[in-house]
Amino acid sequence: MSPEWKLPEGAASREHTAIDYGEEEYTLGRPHPAIDASIRRPAILKEAADPSVAVIVLDFILTPPGHMDPCGYVVPDILKAQELAKSRGGKLVFIASVLGTTADWQDIRKQEQELRGAGVLVCRTNYRAALLASEIIKLRRDA
Repeated sequence: MSPEWKLPEGAASREHTAIDYGEEEYTLGRPHPAIDASIRRPAILKEAADPSVAVIVLDFILTPPGHMDPCGYVVPDILKAQELAKSRGGKLVFIASVLGTTADWQDIRKQEQELRGAGVLVCRTNYRAALLASEIIKLRRDA
């Protein structure tokens, strides 16, 4: 990542920000979000509180030491965030990708279905999720 793209430490997101909660600055002294999904919950609601946020992209990694239900764990926050946006006359789109297989104890099909049930657009890869997010942002900008 180019240093000029980095947010100052402790800074709030702005414009088209991507925050990787798996980076060292967020995992220092705590497990990676693939293992401890709790870092996602307050982040989802924090970003949803900003009316300029149009889309939130999440990625999940299914892993044996990870949360038993990482997608289901954040669904209540996704629903709450969508309601918050709706209550102020807006719309908040969630896009996600899930890295895993049906052999993972979390079962990728189950995880993706939980997200879809909450209205999340599920993409096969993080790359596709990012492309879709950029298209949504362009549409919003041009509207």
